Amino acid sequence: MAAGLLGAAGLRVFACDRSREVYDKPRAMALDHEIMRIFQQLGVADRIAPWTAPFGTSAHHGADGRVIRRIDMVPPPYPLGWIPNLVFSQPPVEAALREQVASLPTVEIALGSALERLTQHDDRVDLAVRGDDGAARTVTARWVIGCDGASSTVRALTGMALDDLGFDEPWLVVDVLMNARGLAKTADGQPADLRARAGRVPW
Repeated sequence: MAAGLLGAAGLRVFACDRSREVYDKPRAMALDHEIMRIFQQLGVADRIAPWTAPFGTSAHHGADGRVIRRIDMVPPPYPLGWIPNLVFSQPPVEAALREQVASLPTVEIALGSALERLTQHDDRVDLAVRGDDGAARTVTARWVIGCDGASSTVRALTGMALDDLGFDEPWLVVDVLMNARGLAKTADGQPADLRARAGRVPW
């Protein structure tokens, strides 16, 4: 996303990723209308939309089966044009975003290339990058952005500490495809949007 926004603004961008392929399993599962507006700005919203579905009414039940909490979505008209809360399938969304960013003339994407070292100078940063074929190269930039996740190489190389808020709880995530009987038990009882898209989005 960062490479796309910077490249669309006409800045020269180098982005590297040690993986050549998009990770094939969903991890993130929700986005909102502000993110869809950014996808729209980058020109990928129409390709991403089929892999999303409205985050419908949510009901939490107690042990006795009674509803103890119900969360409804904001009704239309939506303030930013897009549905405020969406679930999505991450791999095809990432693939569409990567394809769009690679098409920008000022962006170079080096897949299969890992950052090994960076050296800070007064007016630039030198990055030592090595490809999975063993080839080494040096890339010079004015700025480095570390968008490389929880186990950030950039953070490790620059000595930046991770601010851990200490929320360490066990989670179990189950993705299912709901049949008609299951859909009938959802909170609103009329999940037309989910029914239409259930075959395309992993739940």
